[in-house]
Amino acid sequence: MNAMCGVWAGRQVGRWAVQVFSLPVLAVLLLSSAARADTNANAIVNLSGVPTAFNGANVIIGQLEIGTPTNTVTDFNAANVLGSFNYPSGSGPDNHATQVASTMISTGAITRGTAPGAQLYSVGAATTPDFISGMWLLATQQNVSVINISAGISSVTGFVSRATMAGGTNYVSAVRVSNANGQDATSLSEDNLVQTKGVTMVLAAGNDGRLGANTEDLEASAYNIISVGAVSNNTAGTTQLADFSSKGYLSNGRAGIDIVAPGADIVMNGFNTNSTLTRQVTVIYSNNTGGTTVYQVGTTFNTSGPGAPQTPLSRINTNSGTSFAAPIVAGVAADLISAAKSGTGVFSSSGVSADAQDSRIVKAVLLNSATKLAGWTQTSFTLGGTTFITQPLDANQGAGLLNAGGAYNQLAAGEFGATVHGNGPAGALDPLKGWALEGVNLSLTNVYRFASPAGGQLTATLDWLRHTGPAPGFADQGLTDLDLYLWSSPNAAFTNVSLVAASISTVDNVEQIYLTNLPTAYYEVGVQFFGQGTSTLGANSENYGLAWNITVPEPSTLLLAGLGLAVLGWVRRRKT
Repeated sequence: MNAMCGVWAGRQVGRWAVQVFSLPVLAVLLLSSAARADTNANAIVNLSGVPTAFNGANVIIGQLEIGTPTNTVTDFNAANVLGSFNYPSGSGPDNHATQVASTMISTGAITRGTAPGAQLYSVGAATTPDFISGMWLLATQQNVSVINISAGISSVTGFVSRATMAGGTNYVSAVRVSNANGQDATSLSEDNLVQTKGVTMVLAAGNDGRLGANTEDLEASAYNIISVGAVSNNTAGTTQLADFSSKGYLSNGRAGIDIVAPGADIVMNGFNTNSTLTRQVTVIYSNNTGGTTVYQVGTTFNTSGPGAPQTPLSRINTNSGTSFAAPIVAGVAADLISAAKSGTGVFSSSGVSADAQDSRIVKAVLLNSATKLAGWTQTSFTLGGTTFITQPLDANQGAGLLNAGGAYNQLAAGEFGATVHGNGPAGALDPLKGWALEGVNLSLTNVYRFASPAGGQLTATLDWLRHTGPAPGFADQGLTDLDLYLWSSPNAAFTNVSLVAASISTVDNVEQIYLTNLPTAYYEVGVQFFGQGTSTLGANSENYGLAWNITVPEPSTLLLAGLGLAVLGWVRRRKT
């Protein structure tokens, strides 16, 4: 196992651009330019869009990596640090673990995490058996709702000199040591844990992006998790994929990245000033960052965010890696679960509250609300006027950039059932934004029919689980084949429908339709259990999470479009 950041203690695992130093303290400046302290991470992910009451309160986050955080950080609410456990292979109190914890639960003005009201329990483990045991310890003994993992095993190795890195040239060499495809022991265990315990698992994708495509770490290739890449914000007003962020489709064409979040020059709490570290550390070079540095207690420094220079009460580190993008997402997942547990608004129903905490809904909501960055694309083809999507997520961005406020609004829109379940009678119509946790029967389609006409932008995201067998082997039981459809109709009676788009990947357990410039019409979304796929279970039904959001047209557009739709003919019917 290795921690995915600029500074890590433990064995060297072939990280790109590696230099090893023996240091008495954690102050390392890699490049000649000054390190840049990015305090904009929460603004980049629109954290202010989440009501402050839902700050992770009443949610326990589990942290699993090489070591555990120090419990003496001033900016941590001591009551929320529930404790830690280190296996014999764990490194004990660790700066990397402290930084990761900071991005989730810090209450500091400078270092505020995305879930400062959440509680945290941490486990340190470095061997695969201990790592697997640790995740189950968190899920079964600590009652966690979210687990963040910011450690992993590289699927590729590569080397480059300091001089060539500064010039931004390619690596000298890159060697693939394994294929990340969800078949390693840790990934199988992760998928089984999500399947049986309902925990939302968030993993750092890895820092091997400069080695090319299909560079995700092994553990980040599981199906039922949320794999997180990193973006940088080094140029004011721009957010783009960080050069170090692992990327690309996996060896079977499945998406290896689900979502991206800030991960370059993140400002975090580190060890206290009286802490000394004598272990070796591994340092990552990146053109995106000015390097890793440390601001001691009482040191005044400038930040990239607004306001005067800051003087921290706790040691402040800046560091880069998907290690710090993942806990930003994990914290927002905790915020969503905090809202679901609140018992207020749409969550006053115990059934809705429970469903909103389901890992499939958390994932669907996060991915459906993500912001598409420049270059985002799906692999698709057009046939007979219909768009068929074969790779629903972008190879490098996944669904896009985390949008915390958008995710909260998506979840708060409420839960709704399908208008038509399979061959059943038509029921109530659905609103233009919402989510559903339901099951669909083999060879049938659940249809969500929207009551109002819409046009412009539509996003719909479907996800379901890869099934695995019980311990000790967690044998792969395969993936059923669900598809996602979009139809349009010229009238509210849906007497004529036309297939607009279909997301039909045969290898992913996520389907997504994202369309802009849709003409104003009446729309409906369908979830079809197309077939058994690779599943060995022979199940007659499959449960899924679904989230959707469709733009409401301007009144004048609606009037004109209604006149036009009345004279159009629509001929294609959905499959049932």
